Amino acid sequence: MANSFRSELAHKKAMFALLTNEALTHKFPPAERKAISDHVPWTRLVAAGKTTYHGKTIDLQEFILKHREKLVLKPNDDYTGQGSFFGWEMNDSGWERALRQAMRAPYVAQEKVEPARSVFPLNTDGGLEFRDMRVDVYPQAYRGKILSCSSWVSWGTTAAFSTSAGLAPTFILEGSK
Repeated sequence: MANSFRSELAHKKAMFALLTNEALTHKFPPAERKAISDHVPWTRLVAAGKTTYHGKTIDLQEFILKHREKLVLKPNDDYTGQGSFFGWEMNDSGWERALRQAMRAPYVAQEKVEPARSVFPLNTDGGLEFRDMRVDVYPQAYRGKILSCSSWVSWGTTAAFSTSAGLAPTFILEGSK
């Protein structure tokens, strides 16, 4: 366990900004850099100034404004999705207001990631229905190993709460050796 149960380190999205900053990760072993690039979305703390995006120097505010369709602005210290702004769901003026708000509080800009989806059975008023749902998996690690996970399924575009969303049983099936 990295921190006590009172720690909120896992809620800090700025951790992803550290992992996707080439200036900080250039000394990581190649396999780790590949794993990061394959699984961690590009993330930066929202602030005035320059940064990098896939090896190119950019003005962060200008980049955020120009690329709303592939970015989300998220509070750094929240885990619910509340207070997040999804650029692809907004118009230009709404996105500009969201950026102004993000400049006043700790927010991150993060590249959009297509969520994993799968079909789940739902018990509805009309009977059993099969619906394509978004799946968010939250791994739990202990002593450096992933030992379990919880999965949240939802039918919307975000992992927000709805009456047809919730925790789903998660099974890890391993083949015989």
